[in-house]
Parts: sequence; structure tokens; C-alpha cells
Amino acid sequence: MIRTTLLCLCIASSLPAQHGPGWRGGRTMGMRQGPILTQLYSMRVERIQQSLGVSAEQARIMADRWSRFDRDFLAKNRQARLLRAQINDIVVGPGGDPEKNTLLRPLIHQYTVLRREQHDLRDDFERDLLNGLTPLQQGRLVFLVDDIQRSLRQALADSR
Repeated sequence: MIRTTLLCLCIASSLPAQHGPGWRGGRTMGMRQGPILTQLYSMRVERIQQSLGVSAEQARIMADRWSRFDRDFLAKNRQARLLRAQINDIVVGPGGDPEKNTLLRPLIHQYTVLRREQHDLRDDFERDLLNGLTPLQQGRLVFLVDDIQRSLRQALADSR
């Protein structure tokens, strides 16, 4: 739990700070990673290999894919937060309804597109990870992903 807590303390802030737009995640992709992300990656590889009984190489491929999902999903999440802030500024700001409607229309459209893209990212991630696994491994993976995500969220909440 301590290792997970340490990972969570810096993970949200370390992604944009340590990696530019071209970062693809995962050790096997040869890109630079900070110690927090390296630990998270190693933990995922270890847990995937143990839980699913796959080779180290297959576990690394799956962890690479997971890292890409994290990066892409968090980028969309940052964009959505910025759009929500812009939307809020217009909603609570000065001006009449017709003016606000005109300003909000394109922002609301962008926001719904981003939410759809996040949903598609998750679907693609799950499909990619489940592909090639037996039904038993797929079932174990579903619970493993949930368990790791829940542990990270809890550690982050505890650190606050």
C-alpha cells in the first residue's frame, strides 16, 4: 500500500511534466520515464503476469498499452476540464441568454465530442487487452484492472 500511495502522490502531476505529446509510455518503447511511472509500469507488469499467468513479454505489451491509455485518457480529461471551466465562465458570467447560447454552442459540442472520445479510448483499451486471452484470463483481467485503478484512487484520496 505504501508503494501505491507513493505512486499516487505524483502520478497526476508527473504525466504532463515529464512527458511531452510524443510520449508513448512503457519501458519497452524506449521513451524516458520518471521513477513514479516506472514503478507503476513495473507493478502493472508484475500483477498482470501473476494474475493472468502470461509471459513477461506479454505482460509488458499489456502494460505498454495501459500506459498509452493512461496518457491519452488523461490528455482528454485535461481538455475536458478546460472546456468545463470555459463553459462555467460563460454560464455564470455577464451577458444575456442569446449571447451565452451563441458562445456555449461550440463549446458544448467540443465537450460532448471529448466525452465520446474518452469512451472510445476505454473501449479500445479494453478490447486490446482482452484480445488473445482465454475467458478465464479475461475475467481475471477485468478484476485486476478494477483492483489496480481502485487502489490508485484510494491511495490518492488517502494522500489528500
